[in-house]
Amino acid sequence: MTEDLQRSLERYDVLDRIAIGGMAEVFLAKAYGAHGFEKTLAIKRILPELARDPEFEERFIAEAKVAVRLSHANVVQVFDFGRFEESLFIAMEYVDGLDLAALLRRIRDEGRQVPLPAAFHISIEIMRGLDFAHQHGVVHRDVSPSNILLSRAGEVKIADFGIAVAARGRQSTGTGPRKVMGKWRYMSPEQARGDRLDTRSDLFSAASVIFELFTGAKLFPGVESDEIIKNINEMAIPKVGSVRPGLPSRLDEILSGPLARRPLERPNRPALTLRSLIELSYESSIVATALDVAETVNSVLPPREGTPRSAIDDVLRKEMVQLGESSMRRTAVTSGQPAKTGSLSSSGDKGETTGLWLHHVDEDGTSRLQDLGEGARAGDDPGAPRTRDGARVAQRQTGDVSERFRRTEVGATPQSREDNPVDRGPSPVAPTRPQPGARRGRALWVSAVGTLGLAFALALWRPWHHDAPAVQVVPSPVAAVSLTGVLDIDSDPSGATGAVDGVPFGPTPSKVVVPAGVALKVVVEKAGHEAYRDDHVEVPPGQTVRMRPVLTPAPARLLVSSDPAGAQVTLGGRQVGTTPLELRNLEAAADVTLSIAHEGFVTASQKVTLRPGQATSVREILRPGTKYGKVDLYITDGWAEIFLNRRKLGRAPVQGLVLPVGKQRLLLVNPLTGLRKTFDVVVDERKPSYYRTTLGS
Repeated sequence: MTEDLQRSLERYDVLDRIAIGGMAEVFLAKAYGAHGFEKTLAIKRILPELARDPEFEERFIAEAKVAVRLSHANVVQVFDFGRFEESLFIAMEYVDGLDLAALLRRIRDEGRQVPLPAAFHISIEIMRGLDFAHQHGVVHRDVSPSNILLSRAGEVKIADFGIAVAARGRQSTGTGPRKVMGKWRYMSPEQARGDRLDTRSDLFSAASVIFELFTGAKLFPGVESDEIIKNINEMAIPKVGSVRPGLPSRLDEILSGPLARRPLERPNRPALTLRSLIELSYESSIVATALDVAETVNSVLPPREGTPRSAIDDVLRKEMVQLGESSMRRTAVTSGQPAKTGSLSSSGDKGETTGLWLHHVDEDGTSRLQDLGEGARAGDDPGAPRTRDGARVAQRQTGDVSERFRRTEVGATPQSREDNPVDRGPSPVAPTRPQPGARRGRALWVSAVGTLGLAFALALWRPWHHDAPAVQVVPSPVAAVSLTGVLDIDSDPSGATGAVDGVPFGPTPSKVVVPAGVALKVVVEKAGHEAYRDDHVEVPPGQTVRMRPVLTPAPARLLVSSDPAGAQVTLGGRQVGTTPLELRNLEAAADVTLSIAHEGFVTASQKVTLRPGQATSVREILRPGTKYGKVDLYITDGWAEIFLNRRKLGRAPVQGLVLPVGKQRLLLVNPLTGLRKTFDVVVDERKPSYYRTTLGS
């Protein structure tokens, strides 16, 4: 950052540059007021070469005056605009998060899609913000993922209303291929032609963004602008389901209106598309909230520095895990008549029953119904495990685990092992066949007495459940007839290992058969995290106890040294000490700003990554910088504000005013009397300089 940019922009203090593009650069800044008032905001500084263009300046000021009037939850608020030296700037709301383009890129790199609840909420909020702006006569002209900002709290805000159009007016109109920087592919056909635009152009662009949000693929492919423009005007719009299977089919119908090539065929306002998206969300049983957006945003961002996980976060996460485990439920669907009670005769023939459907909620939030056929029984499940002769196996989980099947039939007991009264692990024993008069299909009877019976049951259960976590057995420290239970361990994050009373298990999620009614010592560990320990875990007889230990990242260490020593160290905007310095118990984070400053030397700044359980070492050899001296300045006829190069330094009379060595021209201003004076001082590095002056002369 240049020396000019390190100065404050009039009443704003610039802290750091956070982004730069082809039109402007964005800085993190703070505004201060009386009684300790302080507000964090973002300042966009237009590049000087653009600001010197009179046409651009006129357009920018006109559009900024419009944008500053927009105040809505889904619009980035513009507070102020003005001039700084040879450039223009706007002061606007700071959104702590990232833009939609970055979110899509990072999720695509991870090989996954935006969850449907988050995609619906973002789309709805985009339309809500656009509708507000259009009702106030404002056309955005640059609706694209990079102008959709998402906060860590799940807020969705549209940025740069009317600003980018000023820069686009300067683009070259020459022939030949033009490289695309991510804007052309979201233009409407009329915008690509250079026609006059109205609000329906924004609607086309927003629909292109929503298509990419749901599918993960850009609607109009191409590298050169001419190729993209041709696709915008001629390409057949693909079905969303052909790009991402499982999406609601009516989404194509909703997007077809805004994506019409002729503006008159599009809806006359975004509120109509907004309503359709909300209706589709309800029809698909998808609850779309800001929490879904927040979860998605925070999944790709490093944890905020110094922000501990709150208790409500843990409660919500636990509830979501439990909901995910019970994502399938039965729903009886009839024609509106009262349901008939099913019966089962002794011969196994079924009586009259209602038709049954399965209600599936997929991982991405899609809701669908599967017809089991006329007269299907409640115990029938196409996904249920089967014996080797094809019959379904009825299962039942004990304790607080939800019942998987409503009907559980009783068959013969497993064969006993007379020669081995103490069971030391599961052994593969097949169930006996049912009697001739019994219902077709095998049934499983689980003895709740002793480790022996449960071990037999597990041996029969495991071959038909390839996707279930491995079950491990902890030997009983008491008699062979001790009752047992199951400890279901699933850590956050998963993939951890550990031990129950010294018997290893893992990686999580993992199920462990344990003695019941005994205090157990459980240890859960994962690299880069602090170990979780609980010495008093007790499982009731015949029940399953879930454990969801949350593993906190292990603290990181930072070692900082400098030449010369005694430099001031700032980490993440907070002063933490002087060199040499060792910092312990730091929260792991990536790209944390580290600054090392020493009087008389150039400040060194860099990004560091703090890794859990590791030490990061930084050593800086500081370069000599501007030399400073001190000045004592007195005013005989009152007082005055002191400015140097438009930067306010303090108030005279003053002692020990620090200034660069050499001749400096100060501006003295008394805002009450209106008196002002230019005053030259010579600063000596070796000793303070003494000056006395008056404002009236």
